[in-house]
Amino acid sequence: MFLFLHNEKRLNGKLVATGSIVPELHYGPYLCDWWIFSKETAQDKHYPIPLRLGLEVMIQLNNNPFIIRIVRNVHSFLQPGYICEGRGQSSGISTSASAAITSVYQSIFGSKTKYAGLSYLGLDQPETAQKLLEGITFHPFIIELENITVFVSCLGKITISNTNKVGYNYAASLFHKYRRVQSVFYQHIDKNFFVITIYQNSQIVAEYKDISPNAVWNKTGVLMSILGDTLFVINHSITLNKINQARQELGSCQLPNQCMLTDWNNEIIMEYLYEFYNANSKGIDGKMRILSIIAENFTYKEIIEQLEVSPNSVSMA
Repeated sequence: MFLFLHNEKRLNGKLVATGSIVPELHYGPYLCDWWIFSKETAQDKHYPIPLRLGLEVMIQLNNNPFIIRIVRNVHSFLQPGYICEGRGQSSGISTSASAAITSVYQSIFGSKTKYAGLSYLGLDQPETAQKLLEGITFHPFIIELENITVFVSCLGKITISNTNKVGYNYAASLFHKYRRVQSVFYQHIDKNFFVITIYQNSQIVAEYKDISPNAVWNKTGVLMSILGDTLFVINHSITLNKINQARQELGSCQLPNQCMLTDWNNEIIMEYLYEFYNANSKGIDGKMRILSIIAENFTYKEIIEQLEVSPNSVSMA
């Protein structure tokens, strides 16, 4: 179940803890459950809003404070769970904010009142949204295909010199039934192969691999009326525009005078450094000089993993 905010009643929830962005959750197969999208304000810079793991919000209901916290779902560990606490009562881990809030409220007040859930948390307030978006370098986006919604979680490795094509590690998800059970079809590119991994309740139930989107989708036996190229959305105009924007940002990126450990997670800085290293005009001597400078601030293991260079090259630097 993916999340959209509509123009319904909202409360001004108070942000207690922002929580953390976890790549396997916020950019994984079930990313649609970890972000709030908005159909009414598709161009709003505040969307999508991440539902961070450990996020805590306090709201007032019937003049009583309630705390809502986001955790992992115990029955499906790649999906979120919600806990509501108030007046000494706890909902336990629920599958939705609505169920968590409603259960505690009804338990305390003996009422049949039901609450809509996320719309009551006020996460779309500009100040709150800004805090939740801090440190986000890539915003997932959605593409509508007839009656199917595709969620793109990663454009893959983008380079300055490449044409507008997705790279390996590209990933996108969609929901559909597989063997009569609602499932997540996690489409991704692993070097020279197109892969579809099918999840049910966060568990892998099947995986298919082939050399093209059409070939791999044919193997699944699902959605046969739609081309695999279309379902992967790698050539969709929205995807191509996003890639072009990323390339422009990469090309105009100014590297900081001093990199911190956290900059290993800054995709723009790392891609720029990777490009600069590979395209160095001074050959091996120039590359050794770059590595020797980097080695002053980062560990042997980090340089090998992040720049994809050989241990011998690092040792020589």
